[in-house]
Amino acid sequence: MKESAPAALTFLTALLTGNLINGMAIGTLSYTTMALATGRARTISPVVWGLCVIFIMFFIVSAHMHGHHA
Repeated sequence: MKESAPAALTFLTALLTGNLINGMAIGTLSYTTMALATGRARTISPVVWGLCVIFIMFFIVSAHMHGHHA
């Protein structure tokens, strides 16, 4: 059940934005966030941590390219 929420977010984000990368990013980040919140940080592989860093950078660069500064 714990993996179903990130999977649903992945699908919905990709569907609503028309962008698979956005869906994958939201799914990966939500999976990692849920694992951290439930004390399962040690179960996250180094590859997933690396993807989180890449996806966070993706969102930062995308926001700056589209003129939305945080």
